[in-house]
Amino acid sequence: KFGRGDEESLSDMIRKLGADVPFCMQDRPALCEGIGDVISPLEGRLDLPAVIVNCGLHVNTRHAYNLLGRTENSPVDLDILEKKRSSIRDFVRTKDISIAGKEFFNDFENAVFSMHPALKEVKEDIKASGASFTIMTGSGSSIVGLFESDRRAMEAAGRLSGKYSFVCNTRIV
Repeated sequence: KFGRGDEESLSDMIRKLGADVPFCMQDRPALCEGIGDVISPLEGRLDLPAVIVNCGLHVNTRHAYNLLGRTENSPVDLDILEKKRSSIRDFVRTKDISIAGKEFFNDFENAVFSMHPALKEVKEDIKASGASFTIMTGSGSSIVGLFESDRRAMEAAGRLSGKYSFVCNTRIV
């Protein structure tokens, strides 16, 4: 049991469960850096319709990282990194999906899609179903589509559920 003043102990315990667990404990959007353990809360709430699709493929995360060819010592362009941070802040603040379409991509997609072309097909199917923006989650294998309206998301989920094993019509909050 934790009481007031124990937040630091609780944070340490949660971090040991996994690098992304502290983010999942947030009640608001946040910018995550490092290995996901450096969390900066963001102003605003997205509250956008989304459809998540998983076709049942497993992606080996270690193999996906190896395909990227990066190491802990790979150089990082700090100007590009700051531009990404700014774009993320703007996206959350404005809910403008076109920002996501212009600025966001998942570095894993090319590598993972070369290993699993079916995942690229999932992404294309979500886009063809009316998503304004699509992206693969992490190193795979779910694909998320953001929609301009609840109606479009619901219709897309209906179409996609006939083809894929897992389709979730939800909201990004």
